[in-house]
Amino acid sequence: MSQVLILPTPEPGHVLPTIRLARHLRSCGHEVTYLTAASLKSLVATANADFMPLVALDEGSQSLSGAHIWKVFGGHEDTRVRFRRLSEVLHRILDRGKYNLLLLDHLLAAAYRPEAFDRARVVLFATSLPHWDSPDPVHPEIPRLVFCPEALEVPKFRHRHRNTHYVEASLRPLDEGGSLTEGFEGTSILAAFGTQSIKHRGLMKTYGMIAELAGRMPQRKIMLVAPHKSLTGSLRVPRNLRVVDWIPQRQLLPQVSVFIMHGGLGSIKESVMAGVPMIVLPVSDDQPFNAMRVRFHGLGGALFPEKQTLDALEALVCDALDGRFRDGMANMQQHFLAAEDASISHMLIDIHLSSIENSATGDFAGAHRAATHLPNE
Repeated sequence: MSQVLILPTPEPGHVLPTIRLARHLRSCGHEVTYLTAASLKSLVATANADFMPLVALDEGSQSLSGAHIWKVFGGHEDTRVRFRRLSEVLHRILDRGKYNLLLLDHLLAAAYRPEAFDRARVVLFATSLPHWDSPDPVHPEIPRLVFCPEALEVPKFRHRHRNTHYVEASLRPLDEGGSLTEGFEGTSILAAFGTQSIKHRGLMKTYGMIAELAGRMPQRKIMLVAPHKSLTGSLRVPRNLRVVDWIPQRQLLPQVSVFIMHGGLGSIKESVMAGVPMIVLPVSDDQPFNAMRVRFHGLGGALFPEKQTLDALEALVCDALDGRFRDGMANMQQHFLAAEDASISHMLIDIHLSSIENSATGDFAGAHRAATHLPNE
């Protein structure tokens, strides 16, 4: 059996898509360890995997996560210092010789030195789709799993890098136990803007627009997820608008009619799997690209910052409620469900681990064609 080390960017959205694959590896008898922030230890536990803190002093109630943990690695500005220190941590661990496979977030690939292949074989993974205007990936010779079905791409912008493989959506696991949606029943329109929404300077304006939308649609029960309570104190909240700081999003989505969101890939994947049309209000990073994918495939509407008016938002919400996006969503949902059932990433990693044990080179490209019925290029 193999020893697998998983190193994601220390954010929930970068850990969650790996959980399903980690569970599969554990079910096959492999040892799996996450190297990440201590604040994400509970997520690691859902994969039945071991945990190792990314920073030795990252323990207890003062656990670091996300942007804060990077201060230890040189702050936000100097990425060279950050990656050099991260590289030192990573290669010190690999030098122990315990791990023979490293699953590394592609955003951290610059911290990995290819000459260390004799210490551990590497597979990169991406929790976002490639930018259309991005250069060739770092370490293009290393296999890369993109946790999203290729069907979501706009055809002419699909990347054809030999070692880049689109796989299944790999959604966050559904929590077992009692009904997490109790108390959320009857929600018709859900508005949520992601865990990193506080970075958006116009977030308070967006919250205000949702409140005004609720005022215009008194017959609809609308829920706004606003984890930053300091931004909602001045909101005029109509009776049909409920403001909460957390929801069981994946469990709740199948019950709602429209999802107003920021365009994060994780939320888009959950919305597609639930068959819920989206209205995307993108801000930064990969969100504008994802908004265009949603619009192109008829999964919902997209309002870019310069067009984000109350009238435009209301018109798109009404289109969604009237079934304008029903066919596009049904078609994409079928692609996603088929990819999830195929578990392509599981097969690819199984082949790779088998090749490690046999000291041979795994044929990722051939295996991927077989799994997805792609013709030879």
